[in-house]
Amino acid sequence: SSTKVLSEEFGFAQTEAAKLSSSVIDTSVAVGLSVDEGSKFTGVLTSIGGLSAQTAQDLQKQVFLLSRQNDVAPQAVLRDIANSSEVIAEFTDGTAENIARAAIQSRKFGIDLSNVASSAKGLLNFQSAIQNSLAASALIGKNINIQRLQQLALDGDLEKVQLEQRRILQDINFLELDNQIARDEAAKALNLSVIDATKLVTKTEEAVTLAGQLAGQPGFDALVGSEGISTLTQLAGAFKSMGALLTNSLGPALNLVLIALNGIIGVVDFLLEASGINTLLRVIGGQE
Repeated sequence: SSTKVLSEEFGFAQTEAAKLSSSVIDTSVAVGLSVDEGSKFTGVLTSIGGLSAQTAQDLQKQVFLLSRQNDVAPQAVLRDIANSSEVIAEFTDGTAENIARAAIQSRKFGIDLSNVASSAKGLLNFQSAIQNSLAASALIGKNINIQRLQQLALDGDLEKVQLEQRRILQDINFLELDNQIARDEAAKALNLSVIDATKLVTKTEEAVTLAGQLAGQPGFDALVGSEGISTLTQLAGAFKSMGALLTNSLGPALNLVLIALNGIIGVVDFLLEASGINTLLRVIGGQE
């Protein structure tokens, strides 16, 4: 399954995909992804994000640990990244760390990474974005300045895009706007849906800051322990143990049986040859 995903969906050579699949399975089991999901994560970051396979798997472990540190479900974050090939193609910084941090941040807010990327992309349509912000400012009577927001989107910093959107929504007291039209226009000015805008401002301040760095997350091997052993590795070990057990416990007895059988076969063959039956059978069979 892993080899198929890597070779057919992401263009890995068959032999390369087969060699890589073992470590992909190990990492997938360790972080709680299916084999296909883990393969897709590695594939999308190598073929689109430009990372090496080893770097992609290291990033997978770092995302897992940083998500845990920030009390976010690691599997949800990893799946977001694995399914965000277009986001990675458009916004990656070459290391994909900005995508990883943005994915964790968006999960803290309860927003899909694809929605964050779509919002940032829309802000880069400068003319319409400025018109929307001016229209919203006039309607609600408060200035909505999106210049920094557009710069962050241009830099591909999706993590800070979310934080800047939240800051602006707080400045205009988004939740206190007195009618639906005003909230619609304010959210539109930031290229957000009203639902996502509401999610951004309802999180407490403590839940917003993304704690920790991706690099240098310690303790992954100790954290996963025996769960980090792939099912294939476990299966291979089980067969080896079974083979050793059979050899040690049944080997001597089976050996005696085989010796006895060989002796019986030898005696029968001698008697058949002595009586001429073997010769007769060969004549009938056309061999003599």
